[in-house]
Amino acid sequence: MKIRKKFLWVTGGMFLAVLVTVITAVTALAIENSRADRIYNDYSGVYVNEKYHEPVRISNVGLVKQDISCGYAVMEMFSN
Repeated sequence: MKIRKKFLWVTGGMFLAVLVTVITAVTALAIENSRADRIYNDYSGVYVNEKYHEPVRISNVGLVKQDISCGYAVMEMFSN
């Protein structure tokens, strides 16, 4: 009887651990998905945030003029 009781406790504990892990993972994915949806669809932060009001300046970096598709331009950048 003791072995059976111990087995039930161990099995129940493992089941509970797996259940908590699954619930945590699903919750984390749901939160990440809602954050991503808000980020991808809401550009208002760009207009109100002060750090985006001044253009970025980088010295000694050439501008790539893109006359071709994006994928081909990337290959051209890495081939030179």
